[in-house]
Amino acid sequence: MTEFDPSDQSDNTIAAEYVVGVLPLEGRRKAETRMRRDTSFAALIARWQDHLSGFNSDYGSMTPSRRIKAKIDRKLFAKAGRWGRFLPPLLSAVTAALLVALFLVNWGFDPSAPDLRARLASPETPYQFILELRREEAEAQITLAAGDLPAEDRSFELWLLPNGAAPVSLGVFAPGGVFALPDTQQVAAGATLAVSLEPVGGSPTGAPTGPVIAIGILSDA
Repeated sequence: MTEFDPSDQSDNTIAAEYVVGVLPLEGRRKAETRMRRDTSFAALIARWQDHLSGFNSDYGSMTPSRRIKAKIDRKLFAKAGRWGRFLPPLLSAVTAALLVALFLVNWGFDPSAPDLRARLASPETPYQFILELRREEAEAQITLAAGDLPAEDRSFELWLLPNGAAPVSLGVFAPGGVFALPDTQQVAAGATLAVSLEPVGGSPTGAPTGPVIAIGILSDA
């Protein structure tokens, strides 16, 4: 069972453990508080609930007879002593944690995994960005892999460069943060993206006014 500590635990693992029911009480309360203010985290919880819901329909419940249950209890807990009262919930937690691990590692289920990625760079600047895009949520996250953050009076702006058409702004972003994308069908594998350095708040003209510092092509993740 993992403690609720964002510094050493991914949101994906926290969401999975919340759904399976192995987070401690304090961790569950923190997760529930976060769900109310963080729509992305709430969506992650919902995807895990949907993914694991099949287990409920595959297996029916069964209550053993008193005689059989007594035999099971004697085999498991007869010599447990003072540990007896802790062992059943501990075994349940370990079993649930193993279930989470199986999905995360063996099946590779990751509801937060991106659909598209791009590496944006330029031989003429020191900048390099890694973009990850999720179609379902219509959102992207851009990591600044090389180069400096913009000055206080400047912003990074992401652009779509359609063939034979004017650049389309996809929004101003802060590296490392998640930002919503406009509803455009052209943001797909093979699309060309660019980052320009603009005044705070973005280009005042609807077209790049500052230097284009990085460019790249979207590909399937």
